[in-house]
Amino acid sequence: QRERAWQSAVESDLRNAAIEIETAYTADLSYPVLADTGGTLSLGGVDFVGTEGVTFVAAELIGTANQQFCIAAQHDSAPGAAGTLTEFHSGTGGINRGEGCGTTTAEPEVPEEG
Repeated sequence: QRERAWQSAVESDLRNAAIEIETAYTADLSYPVLADTGGTLSLGGVDFVGTEGVTFVAAELIGTANQQFCIAAQHDSAPGAAGTLTEFHSGTGGINRGEGCGTTTAEPEVPEEG
């Protein structure tokens, strides 16, 4: 049951950070510079304060002209934390478990014509 609570905290922080990023986009018509600085998510130089124990491990702008973003986090108390990354990808608008930002793309693959 604790594991579910830790996972819920990670997912909540990812969604809340995504809202902050989208709010910045609405104000400036561009996404802020994203960085994971020692486990803290920096949004254009302003730190996002999340739940105690949640560590952000990736934050990047992706897609054509940086029109999408991906953020990933994990809970420090979760067993095998390094293998339990959770990401939020703006292109899909969803949460994915066990992935890192570099492994998911929101654009569908186009099969090669043969």
